[in-house]
Amino acid sequence: MLVFLLKRKRFIFSALFLIVLFTGSILNTLLNDGKIRQIRFHADEKGNIVGRPPYAPFTEYVLGSDPFGYDLVHMMVEGAKWTIGITIAIVILRILFSIILASFIYPLNNRIYNCIKTMFEPFTVVPQTIIAYFILFSVLWMPLDGFHTPFWLRASFQVFILVALAIPSLTIHISG
Repeated sequence: MLVFLLKRKRFIFSALFLIVLFTGSILNTLLNDGKIRQIRFHADEKGNIVGRPPYAPFTEYVLGSDPFGYDLVHMMVEGAKWTIGITIAIVILRILFSIILASFIYPLNNRIYNCIKTMFEPFTVVPQTIIAYFILFSVLWMPLDGFHTPFWLRASFQVFILVALAIPSLTIHISG
């Protein structure tokens, strides 16, 4: 299977992109202490302010800046290690728990298996993204006064919800 994937240009390009982005994110944290470039305002020779954030794309930064003058590309690179790392953790946990549960469901007789399949099959039809959005909205949306819980707690809750939502349908597919 690895040979099959390595023959595909899309796979190689995608894998290299993720590896470079992840490596760049880690290097940014190690070399820059995770600091993101920021230009608060531009002034001319006399000290008059001639430009203020948010900056348009290709004026100061490639993709522009946020309202506080932080470089958007630099922000994406800095956060990539968390996004990629948490995504890999979610995928591994989903597969691990689903395989464990499928090993218990597989040997059951057909009547019980069909009953379990009927209960969990709606999870394959209903978009899990919508369910996750409604559950995680309060965790993902930052209030005006900032988050009141630490990042690790919010990330752990998100991982738990995203893993728990996928386990029923993935377990049914694996056990089938």
